[in-house]
Amino acid sequence: DSYAFSKCENLSEIIFFEGLKEIGEGAFLGCGGIKKVSFPDSLKKIGDKSFSWCTSLAEINFGGGKKSIGDTAFSFCTAVEEVYFNESVTKIGKGAFSVCSRLRKITVSACTRTIGSQCFEACGNLEDVFLSDGLKEIGSWAFRECKSIRMIELPKSLRSLGEGAFIGCVEIRSIRLPRGMKEIAAWTFGKCRNIEIMEIPQGVESIGSYAFSRCRRIKRLYLPKSLKRVERGAFSVCSGAERVEFGHGLLYMEERAFEMCGNLETVVIPQSLRKFNLKVFYEC
Repeated sequence: DSYAFSKCENLSEIIFFEGLKEIGEGAFLGCGGIKKVSFPDSLKKIGDKSFSWCTSLAEINFGGGKKSIGDTAFSFCTAVEEVYFNESVTKIGKGAFSVCSRLRKITVSACTRTIGSQCFEACGNLEDVFLSDGLKEIGSWAFRECKSIRMIELPKSLRSLGEGAFIGCVEIRSIRLPRGMKEIAAWTFGKCRNIEIMEIPQGVESIGSYAFSRCRRIKRLYLPKSLKRVERGAFSVCSGAERVEFGHGLLYMEERAFEMCGNLETVVIPQSLRKFNLKVFYEC
């Protein structure tokens, strides 16, 4: 049942028997004495908030079978340092591991299709992120303010990156986007100030507002022929940029797309361009 053992602060051990199919919303919320949980193969759903604020929980074993993890299910579990999402986990819900301040490493198996919005938001010590081929979607703000991630390899299977997915990940040095993507959403890599190498593949048709804003170390941008639209502020305050070269499919560039790119020297613009706002290169 929902909130069945909520705030039972002296509860230190849980044994789940085979046959259990669902853990209700908030079932163990605030049970600060729990240190370890192992789930049976029969379990299908770990409910919303079910282990949120279990501040001593350090070990999680998802078992076998197929299961989904609900919204904020393990948020504020500040003792957990490593999580392995094995083949049983198909979906990780919104904010499921947000503000897990000691989390250092996550491994996502090939059976996980979705990482929900805000899933690992504000996990400031998260360094190692391993995403297997099979993942289709990373939700909005999923890794927001994960300030210790240095490298992340996005799987070839990925089709959708939500708004602000990696905003404020200030230690990321390079990013290579998979070929299956057609859109880079607003603020996706905004404020990732240490990105030096960025590869945008053929197939991407639009770059959203402020998608790469304040990525100050990017020096050269070679944008694919498939790109048709660059939205407002997409590369604003990329103060290290020196050269931008567009492919021959570009149709629209919105205002302030390259605002305050003070070191920009060379821009190659194709004849295909239909709309060019006068403030595209404002204060360059």
